[in-house]
Amino acid sequence: MAFVLLLTEDGGHERVERLAPVIRDLRSRLGLTQEEFAHALGITVSTVNRWEKGHSAPSKLARASLARFAGRRGVAVESLLEDTPTELPPPPRTESF
Repeated sequence: MAFVLLLTEDGGHERVERLAPVIRDLRSRLGLTQEEFAHALGITVSTVNRWEKGHSAPSKLARASLARFAGRRGVAVESLLEDTPTELPPPPRTESF
């Protein structure tokens, strides 16, 4: 199987295929359409579509924005910030008092 590699702004490589399912899963967990997701992030629907299909990958800055966006909604996606594959940690537990 061939991997499509993307040269990021910092000069590092990452597997586009690795991020595509993470982004798709994030959007799905949040219950958003591609259009709603794009609007919330201030990007185009075609950008979301390219990310989810593995045709391109977000920059480190965009990945950090995605992680913050997800974190504010209770979905942990630290793997977006890393250049190596990792398992997604479980969502943080919230205690009610």
